[in-house]
Amino acid sequence: MSVEHRRYPRFQIICPLVFAGDGVVGAGRMTDLSVKGCAVESDVMVVTGLYLEVRILLPDSWAPLRVDLAPVRWAVPGKFGIELIKMEAHDQLRLTRFIQALSSVQPASDQMMPNAHHGVAPIAQAEE
Repeated sequence: MSVEHRRYPRFQIICPLVFAGDGVVGAGRMTDLSVKGCAVESDVMVVTGLYLEVRILLPDSWAPLRVDLAPVRWAVPGKFGIELIKMEAHDQLRLTRFIQALSSVQPASDQMMPNAHHGVAPIAQAEE
């Protein structure tokens, strides 16, 4: 099993989200999060390079976190990864504070593996 090193810590957390891009509108759930990106599970197919607008329903507030520019960096059937490139300053601050709160609950690792558990769960090894 190979170990994948990441630049930013990731947290396994399940949050609903909606997204829209060039001819694509869909809903799904975020399955992991870092300050620079997240993985999304969705039945809606997207392609690498597609630019999306995303609204993530974090558990810290009723208001969605607004991401105005989120390119799809990888995609496989049922799951894709996005980079969180552009958002308003208050949303960026909210995301940063949310991740800081997560890291105070459970220290993150730079080595992560997707899992099926709900909640926050940093994991030590990456999938092969």
